[in-house]
Amino acid sequence: MKRFYKEVAVAEVPGGWQVTLDGRGIKSMKGAPQVLPSRALAEALASEWVGQGEEIDPAAFRFRDQADFAIDIVSAERTAAIDTLLGFAETDTLCYRADPDEPLYARQQAEWEPLLSALEQREGVSFTRVSGIMHRPQPSA
Repeated sequence: MKRFYKEVAVAEVPGGWQVTLDGRGIKSMKGAPQVLPSRALAEALASEWVGQGEEIDPAAFRFRDQADFAIDIVSAERTAAIDTLLGFAETDTLCYRADPDEPLYARQQAEWEPLLSALEQREGVSFTRVSGIMHRPQPSA
């Protein structure tokens, strides 16, 4: 498809931020207004539009595709999406570590532990850390 716009901008709109092409707000693949929660995210999507040449390359819209999925699919079935994602918490790789005497363990502690600790503190939950690959259930909370 030929490029059909000249100007790409980011505008604050009710509920967030939106990329505009020649002053018109972009819509998601299913036709909903593509309103984003932060200016930084909108600017990332805008950069995809700015980076297009005379021919539009749909494969170059990684952020747009993810935003559209969140707007069209996840927000439409938010509870189902949360339930599906929570199922992965039982087997989250961040909770499974190498044995403490292995060099990898120190790196996992340095890289992964801050992420889990911050999540625990922010959400008021607790995750069980496991050394090795044997499954241990996570607390139901």
